[in-house]
Formats: sequence, structure tokens, C-alpha cells
Amino acid sequence: MTSYVRHYSNRIGSGLVVHRLLLANAGFLTVAAAASALLGFVFWLWTARSLPPEQQGLASATVSTMNMLAFLGEFGFGTLLMGRLKSDEGSRGLMTAAVVCSFASSLAAALLFIFFSSDLSPKLRDIIQDHRTLFIVGVVTTAVAMTADGAAIGLLASWARMLREIVFSVLRLLFLLLIFEYSGIPQPATVVAVWIAALFASLACTFGGYAFRQRNALVHPDFPELGKFTGDILGHHALNLGALGPSIALPFLVTEVLSPTVNAVFYITWMLLQAAMLVPSAVATALFAISSANPEAAIVRLRFSLQISALFGVVAGIGCYVFLQPMLGFFNAAYPAIAGSSLDWLGFSLLPIMIKFHYIAVMRLRRRMMTAALLVGAGALLELAAAVFGGTEDGLAGLASLWMAAIIVQACVQLPTILGAARWSLRQQAPATQT
Repeated sequence: MTSYVRHYSNRIGSGLVVHRLLLANAGFLTVAAAASALLGFVFWLWTARSLPPEQQGLASATVSTMNMLAFLGEFGFGTLLMGRLKSDEGSRGLMTAAVVCSFASSLAAALLFIFFSSDLSPKLRDIIQDHRTLFIVGVVTTAVAMTADGAAIGLLASWARMLREIVFSVLRLLFLLLIFEYSGIPQPATVVAVWIAALFASLACTFGGYAFRQRNALVHPDFPELGKFTGDILGHHALNLGALGPSIALPFLVTEVLSPTVNAVFYITWMLLQAAMLVPSAVATALFAISSANPEAAIVRLRFSLQISALFGVVAGIGCYVFLQPMLGFFNAAYPAIAGSSLDWLGFSLLPIMIKFHYIAVMRLRRRMMTAALLVGAGALLELAAAVFGGTEDGLAGLASLWMAAIIVQACVQLPTILGAARWSLRQQAPATQT
């Protein structure tokens, strides 16, 4: 018995040594996501208990729309920096150029959406048109923050993203406290303004700290260097759209297809699921950033990442099924009745989503972004179509069930590629080799 314990203790210890860089950066990303999720939980709990479901749904849908447009406008610059930056020296011009381009493209996305808001978003049209300047600032700031976070991960300085997320999350609560203290019950636009102000302040702190720490931090943007990676930028953006686009767009679709009241419940559930996904997502992100410098070691890291992600996916699915209804009631007494049993099984969606994230990481390491983008993009269109059709035909239950069916179909198609990259067989696991 003692020999077995000693044997497996040695294996665990050697695994931690081999994967220490992966675990360190994944740890920073996990802490960042955990801080954002935990304090975001408090933020939305506070507003959910203060606002009627319809107004809460409008506020969360507006924030989701800003995130969606920032995601479209950011154009994959952060992901490019994540896989291309190897050291701080000689990279500042590339980073500056990426931030400038992210700013410009997200500004264009926000302006276009406002111009066509009557057709694209009838239920959010009034709040967006009445506060268009605030909305534009929110979209642009979110996009720049995404690019800056990608640069930090690419430099293997994920602690910088962790600090920004913590500052952002704390300031959200402080600003909301001031609103409740001096203005009473906030309106949906006020909640959005608090969110944007905290994000802007956290980004200013990050840039300010970087400029203070690094001499000559503000350099001329190196657009020619950035232009060399045009193909990679398009490939990364296409993959990002397929990977994250549906999940970012779903609260917006729920608002438009169903109602802001239903979205108030869905957004809370979705926020809890994203919190549960933080460990698999962080590990997959760190896997790409670290293995891009040493692809030969990716096999062992991929297996390790898949095992951790699968464990968290199962735990999250069981936890959602058992505890979702009490959690919704904790936010607002009316939420369980609005949701019914439509969302109870939604936690198990993390397993096929985890497969999609690792498929994308593998294809990025192989520099086959456009090939993967075609498959992932088709899957994203299937997800969106399933959500819209299911919501139209059978309300929230139809939307959730058909969307889950769509992501399971994707996972079945992508799983053989992941198993091949990990050198696993569907019938028999190959012995692990250390690199």
C-alpha cells in the first residue's frame, strides 16, 4: 500500500513540475475569471433584487450587446497577440498597432449597430438610442480590454489580466454602492453606466501600471508588422466567432426572440454556467499560449487539459441540475416560476463546449485556422438557428433543448481530431509519453 502511494505521489509531483508553466498561467486566468464571476454574481444579485425582471433583463441584454459588438469589432487581435508575443522586447509596436486597430474596428461596429438598431434590436432600441454615446464608449472599451488581455497572456503575464479583472469587479460594486446610496433604485441605463465606468477605470489602471513599469512603453504602432499577420488575424477572428459568438449572442437572442423578462432569468443561469466553465476555458487558453512556443510538448499538456476539463464539466452539470432552482430563487423570488424546468439540464452543455475549445486550440497550434473556422462557423450558425427556431416554437424550453442538441452534434464531429492530437483511441488509451 505504501509503495502505491509513493508511486502515485511521485507521478503527481512530476506532473506538476512538467506542467508548472501551464498551471501558473491557467491559475492566473482562473483567479481572474473567478473574481469576475464571484463579484459579478454579487453585482447581478444586487440589481436583480432591486429591479423588476423586465428592467433587469434590459440592463443585462444591453451589457451582452456591448460585449457582442466588442467581440465582433476586436477582430481577433488579442488572440493573435496571445500566440505571437514571446517577450516584451520588440513587441510594443505590434501591441500598439493591434490596440489602435481594435479601437477603430469596434467603433465602426458600434456606429453601424446604432444606425440599424431599429431593425436589429427593436426591444433594445430605446435604451441604446437614448444613451448612444455611453453605448459606444462601452463597446470600444470592451474591445480594447480584450486586446490588452490577449497581449498579457501572450507575454505569459496572465497576472496582468488577473489584476485588471479584480479591479474591474471591485469597482463595479463600489460604483453601484454609490448609486444606491445617493440616487436610490437605479434604472437599466444606470446599471450599464456603472459597468462601463468600472471597465474604463480598470483598463486605465492596467495601461497606467504598464507605462509606469516599462520605459518607452508608448511607442509608434508598427502597422507593417501587424500587416504580416493578416491571414492569421482573419483565421483567429473566424475561429473566435464560431467558438464564442453563439454564447455571447444568446442573451441578446433570448431578449429579442422571447422577452427581456425571460432574459433576466436566462442571463443569471448563463452567468453561473460561465463561472463553472472558467477552469476548462483557462486551461485551454493557457494550452494554446504556452504550446505555441513548444508544439512538441502539446500532447501531454492536451491530455492533462482534457482530463481537468471533463471533470469540471461533469461536476458543473450535476450542480446545475440540483441547485439551479434554489439559486434562481435566491436572486429573485419570481425567477424560478419564469424559468420552470427549462434550464435544469443546461449545465451538461459544458462538456461539448469543452470539446469545442480544445478542438480550436489544437487547430490553432497546427496553424489551420481557416479550416477549423469553416467547421466551427457552420456549428455556430447551427447553434444560432437552433436557438431561434426552438425559442420561436417552444419558448425557453425549446431554445435550450435545441441549442444543446446543436452543440452535441458539433462535439461528435470535433472529438476524433482531439483524440488524434492527444494520440488517444476511442477503444484504448495509448501510454502517455513525457516530453
